[in-house]
Amino acid sequence: MFNIKGLIQSIGIVLLVTILISFLIGFINIGSIPIIIFVQFFITNVLIGIIAPIKNPQTPYTAAFLGSITLTVLNYIVAYYIFNIYVLADPTQINNNLLISTSIALITALLYKKFILEKRRKQYV
Repeated sequence: MFNIKGLIQSIGIVLLVTILISFLIGFINIGSIPIIIFVQFFITNVLIGIIAPIKNPQTPYTAAFLGSITLTVLNYIVAYYIFNIYVLADPTQINNNLLISTSIALITALLYKKFILEKRRKQYV
């Protein structure tokens, strides 16, 4: 059964780690904005792909998918309403971002479930 509390916890953990990484990237002082955006995007979606199956062991792929969609929509809302960036003007870019973010999260969840959980299962047998 799907655990909504686990999904909210995993989204919260990922948001806190993303804020921490953004803070650390600010101290490193990387001058290239596309590199910073790519690093944050990749780390955020990989983390939701790892933490969502931990918090929802019965439905890991659904949790990773919904977590990735939620984080992407939150990103759009913050960019549009707080920073006044018109991210909602290009529907193809929205589609590409949703596709890439969910793909990264689902592939990470698949790899996590396949390798890490199978390794743990073999230790107890």
